[in-house]
Amino acid sequence: MDSIDVIRESLNTIEVNRAFLQNRFELDYHTFNETDLKAAQEIQKLSGYLIEGMKKAADSENANSDTDND
Repeated sequence: MDSIDVIRESLNTIEVNRAFLQNRFELDYHTFNETDLKAAQEIQKLSGYLIEGMKKAADSENANSDTDND
């Protein structure tokens, strides 16, 4: 899987988890539980993958730009 695929997959999964949490927190009777914590931890983990994927994509673009200017 290349950097762009990692970025897309991370963003898609983060959005699913974000929507899940938002829906749960909109419920008047909702209390925090282990499921909420797991969804938040998944967002945190995927955010790390997202950052790394963007760094790799940027580094790749910079490397290609450097060779184009020669």
